[in-house]
Amino acid sequence: MDRSMDHSMDWFKRRRLRPSIRRKLRRIRTSFRLHTRRNVLVLLISTFLILHIFSRIGRHRNSVEQRWQRLQQFAQPGIFGAPSDLVLNGPEAVRVQLCNVDGRLCSSWNHDKLWEQDELNRDESWLKPGSIRVPIGVQATLTMKDGQQRILRYGHHKCDPSTLDCHGIQRMAVQESIMSAIEKIVEACSGHDWLKEPAIIHTIQPKRTFSKRDVSMIAQFSISRLGRFEHARRVWPGPISVVIFLATNEDIIKLKEYFEQPDKMALYETITLTIVKPDYSQGTHKRYPINSLRNIGIRAASSDYIYVIDADFVPTTQLYAFATTNIIPLLERATTPTAYVVPCLAIKVEYKGRYPDTIEELQPLMKSGMAYITDPRAGHGPTATSLFMHKPVFGHSPAFEVCFESQWEPYYIVNRNGPHPYYDERFKNQGGDKQSHAILMNAIGYRFMVLRDHFMYHMDHPKLRWTGDGLDIHKQKDFTYFADYLPALENIFGRAQVVAPPIIETQNASLSVLTNNVYMLTELLNWGQKTRAGLIAGSNYVKGMDIIVLEECWANRPCKIIRDGLRDLYPYQTPTLGNEKKAWNSTTGAYSSFRPVNGGVVIMSKWPIKQQHQYIYRKSCGIDSWTNKGFVYVVLDYLGINIHVFGTHMQNDDKRCRQGQGALVRAGNLDDMRAYIDARNIPAEELVIIAGDFNINDDSVEYSTSLLGRLNVQSADEYVGYGHSFDPMENSIAGRNFPGKQGMSVDFVFVDKTHNQSVKSLVQTLLKVHSADYKLKGRVFDDFSDHFPVKAVIELDIAAGKELQSGNVTLVK
Repeated sequence: MDRSMDHSMDWFKRRRLRPSIRRKLRRIRTSFRLHTRRNVLVLLISTFLILHIFSRIGRHRNSVEQRWQRLQQFAQPGIFGAPSDLVLNGPEAVRVQLCNVDGRLCSSWNHDKLWEQDELNRDESWLKPGSIRVPIGVQATLTMKDGQQRILRYGHHKCDPSTLDCHGIQRMAVQESIMSAIEKIVEACSGHDWLKEPAIIHTIQPKRTFSKRDVSMIAQFSISRLGRFEHARRVWPGPISVVIFLATNEDIIKLKEYFEQPDKMALYETITLTIVKPDYSQGTHKRYPINSLRNIGIRAASSDYIYVIDADFVPTTQLYAFATTNIIPLLERATTPTAYVVPCLAIKVEYKGRYPDTIEELQPLMKSGMAYITDPRAGHGPTATSLFMHKPVFGHSPAFEVCFESQWEPYYIVNRNGPHPYYDERFKNQGGDKQSHAILMNAIGYRFMVLRDHFMYHMDHPKLRWTGDGLDIHKQKDFTYFADYLPALENIFGRAQVVAPPIIETQNASLSVLTNNVYMLTELLNWGQKTRAGLIAGSNYVKGMDIIVLEECWANRPCKIIRDGLRDLYPYQTPTLGNEKKAWNSTTGAYSSFRPVNGGVVIMSKWPIKQQHQYIYRKSCGIDSWTNKGFVYVVLDYLGINIHVFGTHMQNDDKRCRQGQGALVRAGNLDDMRAYIDARNIPAEELVIIAGDFNINDDSVEYSTSLLGRLNVQSADEYVGYGHSFDPMENSIAGRNFPGKQGMSVDFVFVDKTHNQSVKSLVQTLLKVHSADYKLKGRVFDDFSDHFPVKAVIELDIAAGKELQSGNVTLVK
């Protein structure tokens, strides 16, 4: 380019142009050269920066994900869970080999190179040498110095009580009862004052009445901690049982003044308040009766499910809703005693921002050091909080199992009416009070399940060496005595099962399924997607369901509004069909990452999703050829029984398709789905539900022959409500797009005929619901979508018959 400019200047010189023109041309040439060189330089620098940024992102993702890939490759499919520490006692192992259960995948380390090569432990610097992390379903073979081999197994979701516990320590069998074992410890500590001290107890009931099937938060504290408990009280809308210890008459006056404040009237609605005052006429209290107060709070609680915390801890705002809608059903159907552990973190006292509610909000605080894992070595180390901090692939279960370890003091949600021991009241002040309770839970045979997406945090504060009520909390000797005799206590309890696991008999059940075409087109076509998404998320018609199937959830940002708004009610959600492949257990059919539009189908569930798969239809025509339309398939854990759900959106009658081509494509879609169901070899006794927008009118021959025939499904026994799911005469959005078009029903919920043994009835209701008014395109609209939602109630009979095995739960069908 520069050479051609020079030739041009020579040509002009030969023509003897005026000097002013030649100067202008010279400036143009100089400017051209500078701009060309600068553009090339900018391009090179930009390219370098882009490549550098992507390489940093790739390295970061690899550093985070590589550990989980290493864990996952050893785990047996379907049972992946939290790793456990195996402590190598006795002769030191010189070589460690890990293999999965079938022995095909193995990896080995020399003991002296364990920490340099084992990436799984690089962020676990507190683990002592001689420890390794082993995932569920893995066998560890340890070669000792004397040449002998020792095999440790970490069982499928639970420890092996007959041989080794999570530590790999051989246990004694239980020879005596739990209480007699504690008596031995007490005798050894006979010089210690374990006597229960007399007190005056008075309980005030709340104004509201709560169901027994609720979760009560329980806390105890002295008057000096009352203000700190305010934080926890504000985020827990359910029942609360509070025990306040009043050591002096001045404390009584402070309590009265506190509750007389106008802004404290709300406390009377939800709090069961128990006041405990020492009876000084019978002696003098020297120590804070912490476990006695906990037990008083448990007995006073208005519900059967309890969550015991300390005054300085605050749960996230979503924990209560999650506990009532998800943890209670899990505890009800558990075949063995189970405790759901709430991970515990801490927020530094200098932090002044809003406290985090989600893992995503927590991660920046963890990176900055403002938040950290509480006592990661012993007290809360077994909770394995760091394992889910980067949202690894733990599947879709709300919790993963960990094993009990020495000196663990977790906070958990349990059923008070189960084999739940009360706290040992011989522990006073702080030290060993919660640890002793965890030991009892472990001895009874409790499983400890750690919540994956919910947590609680400790509000740091300056350490107090003397409380305002005159009780010396920190200068006490309970912990010294307890720590000395902890190994003996563990050995006496062992890991043997004390109570036989009961068989749960499920009752007749009812499933509610909602299918809703939400009309969330790409935001390039403005149809008030964000406004309508907010209205849908806040509407009443989406509440109270077991399963929701959404179609046309194409626009990512509006659909995220729906997802986030319904996450508390339906915490288990699939990705959007056709958006990507990596988040699914499998992707089959004609998936293409080059299609500009995803498939738009999302399944949300109140029940845990065990598997999620996507299938992209092989045939399409018209504008649907630019989408990844297909179906989503999930396996739900419903009361321990597998429920199979398919959600789909089929080919529409696009004018760009040839005449009759739409029906032919839909026939191919139906054949694809039927072949997929048959290939899954789903047991006949397990229910299969198929829901979505089929784009087939129920008054057509195509419905009676192609849809019902090819798919082999059972339609509803009864239809209730409005007549059409798509009706331009009654729907303001549909009327704007298709004026004068006749109404039709194209949205349905079916049951597969080959998997309907447990179905008593199927009633389908078309919900003619309207939204609040909103203005769009110069008109006022009052509809959530251009389709009306369809609700189906499926009555199930699963009360009689043979015993079924489903995962780890034994049920009577």
